[in-house]
Formats: sequence, C-alpha cells, structure tokens
Amino acid sequence: MSAENAYQLFKFHSVHPTADAWKQFESLFALTPLRMADNVGEIESFSWIAGTCVFAQVAMDGNAHEHTEKHIERSGDLLFVHRFLTGGSDGRSGDVPFTLRPGMIIFHDYSRPYEGIQPPSTLQSVHIPHDLVGYDSKTMPPHIILDVQSPHGAAINAAFDAMMPDFLAGRDELEKVRLEHLMDLVRAALPRPNEDASIAMQVQAFVEKRLGDQMLTIEDAQDAFQLSRAQIFEILGLFGGFDAYLASRRTFCALFDLYKHRSTERSLEDVAAQYGFGSVDAFNQAVSMRCGTDLQKIFAV
Repeated sequence: MSAENAYQLFKFHSVHPTADAWKQFESLFALTPLRMADNVGEIESFSWIAGTCVFAQVAMDGNAHEHTEKHIERSGDLLFVHRFLTGGSDGRSGDVPFTLRPGMIIFHDYSRPYEGIQPPSTLQSVHIPHDLVGYDSKTMPPHIILDVQSPHGAAINAAFDAMMPDFLAGRDELEKVRLEHLMDLVRAALPRPNEDASIAMQVQAFVEKRLGDQMLTIEDAQDAFQLSRAQIFEILGLFGGFDAYLASRRTFCALFDLYKHRSTERSLEDVAAQYGFGSVDAFNQAVSMRCGTDLQKIFAV
C-alpha cells in the first residue's frame, strides 16, 4: 500500500524486570512498584507509532504513579485514550476523582497533574495530540469516562477490537482511513466546551468530600440530589454501585496518603479514621479485597 494511503508502523516490544522497567515510562510518570497480589515481577510493553499517534499494550505490576509538572513539560499536549483489559486504577486529577475499570473507555488529559494507584493491570491505549481531535484542556474535564455499552464507548471499543489484534500479529502498516475513523470517534465523544458537570461527576464529588464520614450512606446522596436509590445505583453502575464506589475511593485515598507520607510514618489508626474506616482491621480488609495482599506488605518495596 502506498505511503499516501497508509502509515508505516514503527514497532517496539520490551520485557523488563519491574525494578528496571519504570525507566521506559519516565517521560510520562513517576512510577513506584508496590507489592500486590498477582505481580509477575516484570513489565511487558508493546508500542506502535502511526503518524503522530502512539498505540500501546502494556502489562504492568501494581504501582503508585504521579504525572507531575515535570512530565507535563514533555507530554502535556497528549490525550491518553485507553481501556483496561484487566485491573484498573483509582486516583485524582486535582480535586477530580477517578475510578477506572474494565468495561470503560477512558480519555485522560496529560496537560494536568494526576496521581493514582493501580493493581496489576493490562491496558490498551493510544496517545493522541490534543490538536488532532480538538481537545481543549481549558474547557473540557481532565478525564472522560465512557461505558463500553454506550454508543460512543461501544464504537471506540470496537475500533480497538479491530486494530489491536492486527498490531499484535505483526502488521506493518495502518491505513490512514482507519486511523482517521478512530480520530472521528474520539472527536464525537468529547463533551461540548464548558458543558456543565454531569450528574455522575456531581455525585462523585459529593462522595469525595465525605469520605471520612463513617455514617455516609446512599440515602445521603439520594437526599442531596433528590434521586431514587435506583437512580443513584444507575449513575454509579459503572463502578459497581454506591457502596462499591465509596469503598474504592476510601481505599485509594488512604493508600495514597500512606504512600505520600511514608517518611513521616503516619499511623495506620489516623489514616483509617480520616478516610472513614472504623478500625485498622477494617482498613486492612478493604486493602486485601482491592489489592489481594496485606496492608503492611504493599509499601515494602
């Protein structure tokens, strides 16, 4: 196929022990490996450059990651469009929380700092220059989450399904029309500039401000937004419902607090209380369910 109709794919594949592999992501993140269940001790990364876009499939161990001002200088013009095949991530971009799981298509803006904790995960992605799809970080949210059952989410998910197996099978070219189709799908899924925050984002913000309230229930959210229990569950259905979302946010925020303050040795009792856990045992149980390992082992890196 002629160069007028297709991009040559520049392919890279690497497998590294976890202790060495973080270096390949240093332009995007500061990554710290954490001891979580199902770690395999290495990171396997496939990537393909097509025009100005970079596709990737990465299998990585559990980690804490920070996208800082230093990284923004190198990659701040990129939109990270991805899906998790396994695992997920919990974090925040500024004051905006995110909880990411398989079954979602996620747009993440690299022009703003964010931080998160991720269990062992496999994800597929494409990095896209903002200008290519018209993403505006001044008027659009720092992350956009699409259910793969929604029209936009299903279309983008189908595009990944069609393209990634070809890449992994060793394809040397990508037709320009296929890449432009994916760019069209991303453009169509972007919110209108300055669009009001969705009810889902409002409910998430409501929960985020009240993580330390041990008595917080779905009824509180119902009262605050004048919604039924079924409506709240539907709004947070991507995250497993209200209780699952609340537990995930508490666990992430507490873990990241401990990660950030390891040198000050904040007591587990203080952190557990701050994020709404009735006891250290309850905190440890939540960590075990989310990460598959004992709390005391996670930061022993």
